[in-house]
Amino acid sequence: MFAPNWIAASAGAISLKTPTCLLLTPDGKFDKFGYEAEDKYADLALENQHTDYYFFRRFKMKLHRNPSLNRETQIEEEGGKTLPARTVFAHGINFLKDHALDKLRLQGTQCEDWEVRWVLTVPAIWSEAAKQFMREAAQKADLTNDQLTIALEPEAASVYCRTVPNAMGDNTFEPGSKYMVVDLGAQNRYFRKSETEGIQNQDKTETKANKQNTYNTVTLCSIGGTADITVHEVQENGALRELHKASGGAWGGTRVDSALEQLFIDIVEEDVWSKFKKRHGGDYFELFRDFEVKKRTVKMDDDKKLTNMKLPLSLKDLYEEMKPGEKFKDAVEDNEMYSGRLKLLGDKMRVDQQLMKGLFRDPIDKLTDHMRQILTLPCLRKKPSILLVGGFSESPIVQETIRENFPTCTVIVPNEAGLSVLKGAVLFGHRPKTIASRVLKYTYGIAVSKPFIEGHHPPEKRCESTYGAICRDVFHKYVEAGESVGLDESQSVSFTMAQGACMSRVRVYTSADRDPMFVTDEGCTLLGEVTISLDNPSMSTNKVNVGLTFGGTEVSLQANTSGRTFGANFDFLS
Repeated sequence: MFAPNWIAASAGAISLKTPTCLLLTPDGKFDKFGYEAEDKYADLALENQHTDYYFFRRFKMKLHRNPSLNRETQIEEEGGKTLPARTVFAHGINFLKDHALDKLRLQGTQCEDWEVRWVLTVPAIWSEAAKQFMREAAQKADLTNDQLTIALEPEAASVYCRTVPNAMGDNTFEPGSKYMVVDLGAQNRYFRKSETEGIQNQDKTETKANKQNTYNTVTLCSIGGTADITVHEVQENGALRELHKASGGAWGGTRVDSALEQLFIDIVEEDVWSKFKKRHGGDYFELFRDFEVKKRTVKMDDDKKLTNMKLPLSLKDLYEEMKPGEKFKDAVEDNEMYSGRLKLLGDKMRVDQQLMKGLFRDPIDKLTDHMRQILTLPCLRKKPSILLVGGFSESPIVQETIRENFPTCTVIVPNEAGLSVLKGAVLFGHRPKTIASRVLKYTYGIAVSKPFIEGHHPPEKRCESTYGAICRDVFHKYVEAGESVGLDESQSVSFTMAQGACMSRVRVYTSADRDPMFVTDEGCTLLGEVTISLDNPSMSTNKVNVGLTFGGTEVSLQANTSGRTFGANFDFLS
């Protein structure tokens, strides 16, 4: 299994991950991705030539925060311009696809596009609409549906951790054992160029060992900022059963970066910071690349230590240019919010350790509170192991806080925790049935009409039809929230199409409630439509059976009727 190194040329550093950054030309064509996108955008900004380019940063998180996601959704780049989100994601996926194929060919592995099984990873807490959005973006990047598998990130990490040796022994994953997978995204691991010899030697050994194998599964995985949590139990046959629905929030490493950014805004004010980002993009990126390294030095029990952060001279000069008569040093050291906690020495800002730890407080507090709620479940009375994966899990303060808050649980941080999702997704591509069952986050059902019952149904739902009085908008339940469903388990319902009709649409709804009565109840959301097209609507029977399968990483659809063939598709996007 091979993962490439990414070079941040301007910083003289090498990372096992690259940021989700995309640079497009003024006419919207692909230019650069990852560190190369950051570096070129910074160079363009120095010459004030960047304003017509499109620079998108951390755009994967845009899907998580958008409850009204649709095919026409636009996302905004750093300069305020917008482009269709599908176009932006397709550019990113297309780059990763071509980059992966190029790497394989350089290593002497000859393969055609059609020979590759592509695995695209997404957070488990994403909606069905967001998953479909990613699938359609992949199709726009010329990845066909039959080549593409969607993998849920904490599940992929779980598959990886069960495969590699762990320091706690094999009993962690023996049949009957339970463990919580906590996938914390968005923290890069950097190696200065002088430190990479061992890594390069390791890669050579791994490449040599894999020459005898066929590369037929490639994972496309970008950096996110979510905390994604699921709980698994190992079955007798080695498959995994999900015990609690996937859950989490935007509590990854990017929240710490946002807290640091707010600290600088508090010091220099919004106008200076905004101009600094636009005018001195290279310094801005280098500041946060340096901060990624500093994150790994913050520990719970080291209150006397000060963290030295190198500040760009351009920020000081810009502040004093925009605030005539004011000194940058005074702005740092005399700020009321951080009095006595910051000190400027030359080009270094010394940060009090309590303040540094405070940058982590919001995401870690939300994470531990959520984990504590999950651990109160009856099925987890015997405390499970906690598996920390993802780049942010490599932070010492994260590890120490989890161990301190959950002393009765065994906390495991595997080697290469930041690559657990990536490598696990490759394994998942070969063995997609490793996850035998999943727990549903929502109740799923369709809108139907039923005979109206006086005194039971509300009058406003009454509607007259050729069959008499009917009650409309009834929620016909397939499965309910919290229910465990098998991988290939399908739930179906039959309905009658109008005589002679050649097409019908069935509205599918979700609800957090276990037993909603109507699709118009509070909390019910239109998930999408099933569109059914009949080839021969003149035949006598018009009874259609629609089955939905909920146990996979995506909700899938089957439709059939006796003596007929027809096409059906499930659309989660408007």
